[in-house]
Amino acid sequence: MPTIYADAEDGYVSIFNNTTSWSSARDATSGTASGDSDASRVAAVRAGKIPGRGGVTNWSVTRSFMFFDTSAISTPLDSCELGIYGVTNGTGVMNVCKATSDISTLTTADFNSITGWSSGDNLNNVTLYTDSTVGSWSTSGYNTITLNRAAMDDITSNDALYICILNHTYDLRDTEPTTGNEYLNGMYYADNTGTSKDPYISYELHSNSVFFGTNF
Repeated sequence: MPTIYADAEDGYVSIFNNTTSWSSARDATSGTASGDSDASRVAAVRAGKIPGRGGVTNWSVTRSFMFFDTSAISTPLDSCELGIYGVTNGTGVMNVCKATSDISTLTTADFNSITGWSSGDNLNNVTLYTDSTVGSWSTSGYNTITLNRAAMDDITSNDALYICILNHTYDLRDTEPTTGNEYLNGMYYADNTGTSKDPYISYELHSNSVFFGTNF
């Protein structure tokens, strides 16, 4: 199956809030930190509520963003997979959804650069790129995630596939974590040396399609 690796602009946007509430952290329009040059991150996807010094509560949310150049694909796909190499943490249940093209230059302003995003439960607002949650996460190898028809149609129709990976249970569904719990998933990004651990999509063209003159 042909493979496309993520653009090196992939990375994370996070917020850490210890002054107000879960909703003020999760529904923020801008993050407090971002990075697009990390080789990996042990908290690439995060949702938590941790007690801090002086009786304060620390709420944390991290989302990872990446995009793939799909400009060479204009014919229907039979299948597509997203590959993410995990590292260290694998305690959260995640989902993959459609991000906006703003993430092509990733900054803290892209915290909620997710198509259809709003406050509250977003299960029915965003465009999900998976038909089921990602609940099992290897921390020492590739995690293969099957992308759905919505993702495959966007690959065929657009020059790039923009993705957000976020915690499903707490972030996407807007459920405040219980005190003392933090759900983390680590992953490698495209800035890791070489491509042996880079995020990728692999796909299979429809059996009657022609790609650069070759029948698949």
